[in-house]
Amino acid sequence: MTKRQVLGCYIRVSSNPQKEYSIPAQIEKAKKKAEQLDMDYELYVDEGTSAITEDNLRYRPKMMELLEHIKEGKIKTVYTLDSTRLSREDVTSSIIFSRFTKYNTG
Repeated sequence: MTKRQVLGCYIRVSSNPQKEYSIPAQIEKAKKKAEQLDMDYELYVDEGTSAITEDNLRYRPKMMELLEHIKEGKIKTVYTLDSTRLSREDVTSSIIFSRFTKYNTG
């Protein structure tokens, strides 16, 4: 039996009051995406960190865990509602996307 790939689902709180950006809404969309892709999923939820207040990786333990799992080869595909969930800050975005590129993560 072949082991299914794991979709790394990154979820982060939003300062945006829109319903689609709530943690439960993001989790639900991530689960649906994993189902569509026929993949298992792992949730990485940074609940207390909005880009408005702080967009530094040291305050985002679940992002750091996701990046470590990418490095270890446990995660090859990442889902997030949109790129602002990853980062709104250029330096932080560069760090995240360079890790994705280095480890061939889609």
